[in-house]
Amino acid sequence: MHKQIAKQPGRRSQKRHNVFDQQCASRLAQHLVLDKANQIIVDNHIALHQTQDIHMETPRYARPSMFMVSYKKTTNVRDKKEKEKIMASVYGTNSLNLESLNDCVYPNLVEFIAIYFTMHHTEGVVKCLTEALGEDQVIYRCHPNYQKGGFWHDWAWVKFEDDKNSGYVPAKLLAFLPDGVPGSTECHAVCHPCQWKSKKKSNLLECWILQPCNKHFNNGIPYEMVPLTSLGGHCLAIPDLAEPGHIYTVLPRDEWGNLFWETNRLF
Repeated sequence: MHKQIAKQPGRRSQKRHNVFDQQCASRLAQHLVLDKANQIIVDNHIALHQTQDIHMETPRYARPSMFMVSYKKTTNVRDKKEKEKIMASVYGTNSLNLESLNDCVYPNLVEFIAIYFTMHHTEGVVKCLTEALGEDQVIYRCHPNYQKGGFWHDWAWVKFEDDKNSGYVPAKLLAFLPDGVPGSTECHAVCHPCQWKSKKKSNLLECWILQPCNKHFNNGIPYEMVPLTSLGGHCLAIPDLAEPGHIYTVLPRDEWGNLFWETNRLF
C-alpha cells in the first residue's frame, strides 16, 4: 500500500521541488479514479452475465417482442348465408419496430389464430411472442422486422403428434404463444410446415413441398399449431425461386462425411 500511494507516484514525477507535490497528488488521484472505474465495470459485467444465466434457465422464452391478437365470434341473424363471423385485430406492436400495422405479422397469421381459438371460446385476447427458448436451450425467432433489418423467420424441424413417420418435417416459424392454447398451458408455435418430400436435388439436399391451402380447413390457411417441445432444432431451408412452394433442406454437416465414403452415392 505504501508503494502504491507514495513510492510509485514519486518515481513517476519530474522530481522538481516546485511541482513534486502537485504531480504526486495528480498521479494518485488518477490511479484511484481508474481503479474505481475498473471495479464498477467488472462488477456490472459479472452482474450482467448472472442475469442472463438466470434468464436463460427460468423462462420458456428468450427476450422477445410481443403483440396481442384479439378475437370475437359474432352471429349475424339477418344474413342466413353467413350466420357466424370471426372478428380479429392486432395491437401492442410498438416493440416490433414497424411503420404500420399492416406489416406487423405474417399474412393470415392473425386470422389463423382467431379461427383456432374461436373453436373453443367466443372471444378473448392471445399474447404472441417473436422468440422462444426450446427444450435444447436453442433460441427460435420469428420477427417481422428484427433489429430494424427486415423479417426473420427461422425454419425448424417439427415432429407432429399425428405423424405416422418417425422423421421430422421442416416448417417455417411464424409466432409463439407462451400462454398455451385451449386444453394446454404449454407454449405453442404457429408454423407453416412442409407436407411431403419431392425429388432429390443432390446428395446433400432434399426437396420438400410446402403444405398447400385447403379451403375446407382453417379457412384455407395452411398453418399448424404445434407445442414448443416438438421442435427438434434449426433447419437450413433454401426456397426454390423457380418453383414457388418448393423448399430444399441441407443435410446436417455431421452426415456429410458418410456420403463420400460410399462410392456409389458420389456426385
